[in-house]
Amino acid sequence: MGYSVRERALICLLALTLLLALIWYGIVQPLSRAQAAADARLSAAIDTRLAVLAAQSAGTPADHIGLGPSELLALAEADGMAATITGGGEGATEMRIDAVRPDIAFGWAARLEQEQGVKITNAAVTRNERGTVSLAVTVAR
Repeated sequence: MGYSVRERALICLLALTLLLALIWYGIVQPLSRAQAAADARLSAAIDTRLAVLAAQSAGTPADHIGLGPSELLALAEADGMAATITGGGEGATEMRIDAVRPDIAFGWAARLEQEQGVKITNAAVTRNERGTVSLAVTVAR
């Protein structure tokens, strides 16, 4: 006993609909929710790190002469970051670091203030793809 052409077409349509529903509800939506949760965690981590850096910057920096642009670049390169000097003025250096993991960027900034005695007076963080950030900072010498 075989199925008619119409019945076979309906069974194929039903199987295709079931397959699409499984793909949508079993793969696409869970991955989308996981990505949204990861984005929220990264955003919260960035906000927390910025708050910590702002609180640390409010204190008085140690008594050091300060670092020049070449020393700042060398310290960034020592942590594996490609930094560029974007400007500067009297007693300050502006620099940009692209595509770096947030823990490395914020760790570097905290070490600058704690170990080198400089003060980060301005910081702008932009989230990139794949969990990295771009960091634009102004470092007071």
